[in-house]
Amino acid sequence: PLLPPYGGIFQQWEDMSNYYTVLDVNKDGYTWSYDGSTGSAFYPYNWELSADDWMISPPIKCYEGDVYTLQFTAFSTAAEYLESLLVTFGAGKTPEAQENVLMDLPELPAISDEGEVDVYNVDIVVPESGVYYYGFMAYSEPWQNYLYLYNIKFDKKADGAVENVVKQSRDFDAYSHN
Repeated sequence: PLLPPYGGIFQQWEDMSNYYTVLDVNKDGYTWSYDGSTGSAFYPYNWELSADDWMISPPIKCYEGDVYTLQFTAFSTAAEYLESLLVTFGAGKTPEAQENVLMDLPELPAISDEGEVDVYNVDIVVPESGVYYYGFMAYSEPWQNYLYLYNIKFDKKADGAVENVVKQSRDFDAYSHN
């Protein structure tokens, strides 16, 4: 298992595909993929079926009593077609093992006309030392648009204080291969 800190921008397809488990639960052929122009993971819409697609982290070793923070940027690409995202945490890399809902975003805000997006932070306290996984489940209705996940980070908090959930807005800086 990995030790915190872990994550950041996906600089290439392998940064995502070699570490994250992608599950197309409804088997519709539409699932999480990689956007090389932004260094992001994205979910493309299906015009017929609702999303049921997971992206689950690699195993991460966590210790009882420590506070961890999961930080990520997420956005819908169109204000008129808001995506739905569930953020979870659990002791396994299957949807069934992702027992703790950290955040439910049924109407994920869209990127603004000025390029601003929301950055989310959620604190996690594990019940006992062990290996854990965080997950992102796209569950959008059919015929939406795109859901983007960017700059995902998991780290141990230095001070141990739990702040729960924090949302910030900032400019979206796409990854550049230059």
